[in-house]
Amino acid sequence: MGVDPEPLVPDGFSEANPHIHIVRMTSDDFFAGCDVPALLGGAVDFAFLDGLHHAEALLKDFLNTERLADRNSVIVLHDCIPTDVGMTRRAQRETSEYSRHNGQWAGDVWKIIPILQSYRPDLRIAFLDAPPTGLVLVTNLDPDSTTLADRYDELKAEMKELDLAAMGLAEYVSALGVRPTTSLKRRGDI
Repeated sequence: MGVDPEPLVPDGFSEANPHIHIVRMTSDDFFAGCDVPALLGGAVDFAFLDGLHHAEALLKDFLNTERLADRNSVIVLHDCIPTDVGMTRRAQRETSEYSRHNGQWAGDVWKIIPILQSYRPDLRIAFLDAPPTGLVLVTNLDPDSTTLADRYDELKAEMKELDLAAMGLAEYVSALGVRPTTSLKRRGDI
């Protein structure tokens, strides 16, 4: 199931792939108005979160997904391991003059990582070197946790103050312990 207000799918895609469902709405509307467990036939087993490229939106999507998951579900976060500071600008149009990757844009979603590490040490987080901007796998989820949701506005303000240039890109990436994707051969390796 894919959720996107403006999905880029070719004509006839849904008819040719009846097992794939594309929901044309924002993730906020999806989580607020849809009975996700009924749509999926149970808890979310696996979710790939990639969207607005803004840290607070990714945090909200993480919160909404975790509350519908099981402890062993896996949530994958995209764009959280930038390869240069320029690609982490809030606005996409700002990146081309700063990023050595031809304007590639990851947004500021990397900021969710220090938040998860600080406020949710119970989570198991693995960082993978998948190009171009890495993948972050999160498991040991707790659907009943309100730690992040209770502090959402505070965390949003905290993320706004994080500065990758001041922190140092190399230091940030080094501290993550990024692993090669080839190290995950079986589900249990996560």
